[in-house]
Amino acid sequence: MLLPVQPLASTQCPTIFVAGRPKQYGKKVKLRTLFDNPDVMCEGNSPLYGEKNVLLRYRCVDLLLKRIGILVRFVAVIHPSRG
Repeated sequence: MLLPVQPLASTQCPTIFVAGRPKQYGKKVKLRTLFDNPDVMCEGNSPLYGEKNVLLRYRCVDLLLKRIGILVRFVAVIHPSRG
């Protein structure tokens, strides 16, 4: 799937019981901002063949894409040598 230049996604809206139609989308999130705070990211060893002692930083976020209308899991990964 091709994404636009500055892809936007939305968080899930918390379920609050109010009269009327419930909200489907929450706050907008630019996908590039997932890389802004590396302290929040988890660390793990690289699962690729031939890479030993390589530490990856990753972050998993479930967001709603308006184009598709379903929940999509985004995984942002920082590799020390591949970017």
